[in-house]
Amino acid sequence: MVIKQQRCFFDFTDAFGTVNRRHLLHKISRDFGISRRLFLHIASFLRDRLARIKMDDDVGDWLQSNYGTSAGTSLGPLLFVIHIHDVPKSIMPKFADDLVAISVEEDISAVEESLQKTTNKLIQWAHKEGMIINADKTKVMVFGDVIHTHTHTHPFNGPLSGTTRVSRYQKGKNQSGFY
Repeated sequence: MVIKQQRCFFDFTDAFGTVNRRHLLHKISRDFGISRRLFLHIASFLRDRLARIKMDDDVGDWLQSNYGTSAGTSLGPLLFVIHIHDVPKSIMPKFADDLVAISVEEDISAVEESLQKTTNKLIQWAHKEGMIINADKTKVMVFGDVIHTHTHTHPFNGPLSGTTRVSRYQKGKNQSGFY
């Protein structure tokens, strides 16, 4: 009996920049019990933020930023992790804005079905939170004795479809395991 395993590594489009601050503050209060001075400090940090774009020597005008956790700050990544703490339980954070889902079964069809259910749950969560899964940067890795290759197409965020790249890993003569 050979166990089959797939891992799906999810990526969000502009993850730090699309966080709904109102949702984030609600989660901080409701789910983490943060209140009073610390809550007011965080709310102040998120309020009245300005942003601008710099390309080479050209710098854009300052614009009011109503979304996001300010990725270039020390507090931004922590606030993002707080924001995604309620993704479906079958999905685990890897590092800051990287998420992974793992499915392990004896049958490759069961693995794919399980991973698709997990993906559907994340799509629903992302839609509710106003975030977009970047299908082009989302990757699937297949582990085990799998001889067929294929490409998964997932309906990320409604009608937008994307294709994820599938990498296979199998023990054998190729010590690196990757094909």
